Amino acid sequence: MSQSIGCLGVLLKLLGFSSGEPRLPPPVAKVNRSFVSDAEAEFFHTLKHVIGAQGHLLAQVSLRQLFYFPGGRDTPGRSSWFAKMGSRSVDFLIVDPKTLVPLVGVELDDSTHESKRRQQRDTEVEQVFAAAGLELVRVRLSQSNHVKKLAELVLPAIARAKA
Repeated sequence: MSQSIGCLGVLLKLLGFSSGEPRLPPPVAKVNRSFVSDAEAEFFHTLKHVIGAQGHLLAQVSLRQLFYFPGGRDTPGRSSWFAKMGSRSVDFLIVDPKTLVPLVGVELDDSTHESKRRQQRDTEVEQVFAAAGLELVRVRLSQSNHVKKLAELVLPAIARAKA
């Protein structure tokens, strides 16, 4: 049911006043064409070849979407972990090809993972994966194009997840 806003309402609206929520300006957005690095893009294709039909491969999956932290406000640490994981992602996620259930997370470690701050972040991400019972495989950039080595790291992890 629509209500008439009357002459005063029309005049106020023309002057930029409204009775509802503040009006947001239109978004200014562009596609981030480099949301994965060149090394990650190349690794994606190698990893996709290695896993074949055993899983589908997703890139840059938000940890906020992947994990939830059960409990309520009274659960110790819950809000802190939720906040920490909110802006983080895993480089790649292998999911079951039929159900899309997560099987294995994969992180490609380049030289940025050598800093203390990044190592702390990596430790926290590993803790969350472990707590959720989801395996996280770390692959050094120097190993990323070695199909045999990659298969030795990833395929057993997929098998364990499916067992």
